[in-house]
Amino acid sequence: MAKNPNRRGIGRRVFSSQDKEKLTESFQWLRWMIIIFVTFGVLILRSFGGSEALSVGDISNEDIYYEGSTLSYMSDVKYEQAREAVKEQVNDIYELDQTKITEVKERLASFVSELAEAKDADEADRSSLYESLLGDDYSADLGATLDAVSVDRLYQLETDFNSMLDQLYAPGIRESDMDAFQEQFLHQIEDGNYSEGEKQILNAYYTAAKLEANSIYDEEATESILEARLSEVQPVEVTVRPGQIVVQRGTTVTEEQVEMLNKTGLAEHDKNFLYYPGIFLYVLCLYFLIYIYCRRFFPYYAYDNHGIRFLGAFLVGFLILCQTIMVVTYSMNGTLYSVLGYLLPLPALAIVLTTMINQRFSYFLVAIASMFLAVMTLSQPAYLIVTLISSLFTVHMVGRIRERYQLVAFGFYIGIINVVLILCMGFIGDQNTTTMVIASVVGLAGGFLSSLLALGVIPIAENKFSMNTPMKLMELSNPGHPLIKRLMTEAPGTYYHSVLVGNLAEAGADAIGADSLLVRAASYFHDIGKLERPQYFVENQEPNMNPHEKLTPSLSTLIIISHVKDGVEMAEDYDLPQAIIDIINEHHGNSVVRYFYHKAKEMADNPDEISREAFSYPNPRPQTRESAIVMMADSVQAALQSQSIRSRGDMEARIHEIIQAQLNDGQFEECDLTFRDLHKIQEAFVNVLSGLSHYRIAYPSLTPKGERMLADRLKKKMGDVKGISYLVNEDLTNQTDFVDLSGDENLPSVSDGEEATDMPLDGTTDNTAMKRNQTDEN
Repeated sequence: MAKNPNRRGIGRRVFSSQDKEKLTESFQWLRWMIIIFVTFGVLILRSFGGSEALSVGDISNEDIYYEGSTLSYMSDVKYEQAREAVKEQVNDIYELDQTKITEVKERLASFVSELAEAKDADEADRSSLYESLLGDDYSADLGATLDAVSVDRLYQLETDFNSMLDQLYAPGIRESDMDAFQEQFLHQIEDGNYSEGEKQILNAYYTAAKLEANSIYDEEATESILEARLSEVQPVEVTVRPGQIVVQRGTTVTEEQVEMLNKTGLAEHDKNFLYYPGIFLYVLCLYFLIYIYCRRFFPYYAYDNHGIRFLGAFLVGFLILCQTIMVVTYSMNGTLYSVLGYLLPLPALAIVLTTMINQRFSYFLVAIASMFLAVMTLSQPAYLIVTLISSLFTVHMVGRIRERYQLVAFGFYIGIINVVLILCMGFIGDQNTTTMVIASVVGLAGGFLSSLLALGVIPIAENKFSMNTPMKLMELSNPGHPLIKRLMTEAPGTYYHSVLVGNLAEAGADAIGADSLLVRAASYFHDIGKLERPQYFVENQEPNMNPHEKLTPSLSTLIIISHVKDGVEMAEDYDLPQAIIDIINEHHGNSVVRYFYHKAKEMADNPDEISREAFSYPNPRPQTRESAIVMMADSVQAALQSQSIRSRGDMEARIHEIIQAQLNDGQFEECDLTFRDLHKIQEAFVNVLSGLSHYRIAYPSLTPKGERMLADRLKKKMGDVKGISYLVNEDLTNQTDFVDLSGDENLPSVSDGEEATDMPLDGTTDNTAMKRNQTDEN
């Protein structure tokens, strides 16, 4: 019974490509969030081993000593205290405003003048005028007094009032003193030699005059003097030395002591609700920097789940190890507290990242990792400074390492850098000699431990994450690898071809700054799929023994293109790095097997019915520069091996033709190659092949008599060596490299300027035209 292809299994969901893409993207963000939260957890679990949290006014229940290296800091508390003392010493500046007393007198004069006019009014209107002028101060008694007092007396009382004003205003009256001034003025009126009615009139004058302060605060002048005095206040430096007591048991904690506890790292952070969001936002910001950097320069580590796992595993593992070291360090007292932090393995992270990725990425991530360490080393910044600088040196130097054993010796260089930096920090911090010596020993040990840690981690990471390190690539290039040994014995022609492709590809990679170790290793393995059927590929065939002559073009094409799929499967079985597997899969792209494609069209009744896709490799085009270089090197080496190249110019033209054909075919559209890169690669290929090709004079075919004559000459020059006839018959032209036959007039010769050919001495060719074309395709 046939199965319905549209039928879905019970409980099984059919995912579309969009569903899978969304699911993959979700996993990416999920992994990033897991890394962020784990890092957050590692950082908040830190312990400083310090005192209980103390605030100003608390009573300390223990003696707190400082046991680090000599520390100096600028005290904000003492500086502010000095500034406050200056502020108290500077008096406010007041300026005497003479216009104020003038305004008071003018208001009084106007009032008295109106009062005099009211006295001259009709008796019926006089009371209403008094009431409007005096307001609440008006009374019948005061009205009667005004009627009884003469106008001259009113003006005399005004003069007396002004005299009192001049006397009391003379020293200047501030706004803050107005209440006392008014009270004093009223007392002076009360104590004056006046009748009760005149005192009432003077009090009415007081109300109408509306007294004001005449000593005005000069804010600008005061601030100017204050700023000048405050600018003279110098920062206050406080020095804390090892063994110094910071807080005594049973004493009240002062503001200066709280500051000293914070500066020395002896004060625990209060784990209030703001502490945890602060650490989380700090972690989030750092990982956001990592993400945008990777997205711009290393997308694999931003988007690919495999790359994200690699990055997260190393960062989180590194931070856990560092946190463990710092927990132990802060639990110590005395000298150990001051030195154990130099074991922080930041150089190990630098070695691993530089070896497994590159220097550019390592510089960035080491800087970010040091920012995480900054949270752990708040009380001992020397730990961070020493490990960061030594790690940057490590990134610079480790790029030259190609063998694993070099890492052990490299630990010594890291240790020496640590010692130099530790001594510098000791001199700056005025540490005692004993502490510096112990710290130097720890720093030296830290260098060795970092190199040993990297040496142990790198092989695990190579296998777990299929990463390509220079060391692994060098090992893969070793002829002792099982696949390479199989090529030597089962497909020697393919092996020789692969070695030559490796030489070309390495030169091309060096020319444009690509990964030359990767392209060499990938070149050695790019044709391992031919091990399944080596006799079907021209480089492994005996003369006049071509099995394709008995096959149809379509079947031959299937056999030819299958070596890519077979190679990928074999590479996966032998756990080759993914980058090499990708190059194996892409080294022919989706190009056409031209020889069999054209042969099929020649054999077909209707050539237009022959599908180009049926004779094309069903593989992706090169995605990286390295993959494209291997493709070019493979095609160039195969083509030039099967053709007669008479000069360097011919070689340049043929190489340009091959690369141009691949470019026109769109094979390089998906990798980051420029026209400048292609030109450099072409020049590198020409230089390598020119070195491998020795253009010699071509010797015409010899008759049997001529061969015997030449053999006789060789015997005379070389002696009666066993097998000389074999050497002569096998390759006479090659023997001229070792035997000087010049000047022998009996030897056949060619005219000057005649170039050598690849024609064997017997006048026949080793390869048929079909083999030449097959070589181009293979």
